[in-house]
Amino acid sequence: SQVILLFILSGYALIARRANDQHVKVIREAYDALLAQKQLLDQHSEQLNRSLHDAEQARQRADEASAAKSAFLSTMSHEIRTPLNGIIGLNSLLLELPLPERAREYAELARQSGESLLALMNDFLDFSKIEAGQLDLVAHPFDPAAMLRDLVAIVGANAERKRLSVRLEHSLPDSLEGDSGR
Repeated sequence: SQVILLFILSGYALIARRANDQHVKVIREAYDALLAQKQLLDQHSEQLNRSLHDAEQARQRADEASAAKSAFLSTMSHEIRTPLNGIIGLNSLLLELPLPERAREYAELARQSGESLLALMNDFLDFSKIEAGQLDLVAHPFDPAAMLRDLVAIVGANAERKRLSVRLEHSLPDSLEGDSGR
């Protein structure tokens, strides 16, 4: 009976060893699969880090370009506005003199054109302010019809030289609230 017991125990040991070998094989395969996944994740992580580094460098270059553009616009605006303000000022002095009607019209158109050009220069600066998040709008009442009449007067002088006519027809309110310069 001991031999039979020993035989049975040997069989169980053999079965247990085979089962253990099966478990070890499954665990080893799972470990190998996890290791392959880790290597794949490491590769993706490295690619992501390179992409993040490239994106940061691109952002820095864009920030530098934006700062250079803002500095250029500011400098050019100043360089252009200084003589333009002189022209507008001299034209205002001219309008204080007694002038023939036709010369007064031309001087007034020159004043309006200068102010329009000055407003355009201010718009260039506004773009830089918008990018920097520093644009302040100033709301005030203004007459939209008067604004259009000024525009038609400026365009009308060029149209007249080309033998064209400009006519203003509108149904605008007498007053609006907003930043009329922008």
